[in-house]
Amino acid sequence: MKLRALLVVMCAALLVVPAAFAEMSANTSLSADVETNTTVSGDSTEVSGGDDVTSFVFKQTGEVGVALESKLEADTGWFAAGKGKLTLASDGGASAGDVWIQIGKVDGSDIQVGRFGLNGAFSKGQDIYIASAPGAPSRYQGDYWKGEFDGNADTIALHFGGVELGFILGSGDDTSVDIAATDPTTGQVTTSTETFGTNIYAIRPQYKFGGESFTLKVAGEYGMSVPQSTTLSGYNNDNKFQDVRYGGAVDASFVFGASTVGVSAAYGMKTGKNFDDSDMTDTTETAAFGWWKMAVGESNTLGLGAGWAKVDVDGVSADSKVEGYVSFSQQLPVEGLKIKYGASYAVATLEPEGCDSTSNSGYGARVRLNYDF
Repeated sequence: MKLRALLVVMCAALLVVPAAFAEMSANTSLSADVETNTTVSGDSTEVSGGDDVTSFVFKQTGEVGVALESKLEADTGWFAAGKGKLTLASDGGASAGDVWIQIGKVDGSDIQVGRFGLNGAFSKGQDIYIASAPGAPSRYQGDYWKGEFDGNADTIALHFGGVELGFILGSGDDTSVDIAATDPTTGQVTTSTETFGTNIYAIRPQYKFGGESFTLKVAGEYGMSVPQSTTLSGYNNDNKFQDVRYGGAVDASFVFGASTVGVSAAYGMKTGKNFDDSDMTDTTETAAFGWWKMAVGESNTLGLGAGWAKVDVDGVSADSKVEGYVSFSQQLPVEGLKIKYGASYAVATLEPEGCDSTSNSGYGARVRLNYDF
């Protein structure tokens, strides 16, 4: 919080001097959207020597989001902007979305501080539900340090000449570790779980360039979570925990008439130190995704996408998955009201060390109704 306040005060000072004698123009907007999702999904897990285990799930979810956004511009070319959003879910939960302040030059550089997500560099064509197979590895998208953490960590972004230089600083989620202790008298080994808070330090640069028919985005990231306390409660061991994550992504898209084609790829690594200074097991994550979408009529969109992801845990497992979707987004005859249909399928190959590999599958379909007003 102190860091956030300091940066905001510094940026405000930069704005006050040139704006003091300038004419101002302000634009404030209040917007809201309501979304409902009807989802059916199922999956199948292979069982050695027995029948496959299957499941079928039907869910109805929804949320409403309310956002207040304002921008103040001076005739000198300086501006200040801010946004706050609150989201209420149909299950009674509430969460904060974007909460940020931005200051800079209209046609130049700016600084943005608060809770928000940095620009992505791994697109999938459309915002659509993609089914997951049981035990399937996650899809790394160059987003270890993209922002919007649940803890008290802020995002800071500098924008200039197609570059976004992002920083994540603050408190992260609590981390739990299992600690084995040996009684010096009896030799009995007991295990307990200790939880400690972490601080986050990360940097994420991204460069975007291109024109109307071609866009290329390249992003890299490096960061770590370190303990706020050097000693775990009840133990004399130094807490040397470090959760280090780094990687990058590249995203390219091409426009051909009414169609757009895109491809994305990413590589990431999770490593670090355990609380006792021993090395963590390295985890490598790779992913690729290709998509195509086409305008149908004046305001409808048809989309297809397919991807591959793999997680390799050194000496433990090497799991991979293949996934794909088809979607159709339709503008209804009421301004701001859209409906989107999506169906997807995924297959995961799991190869744990010392065990037989399995091939699990998942499928799903979703109907989303969205009203912006």
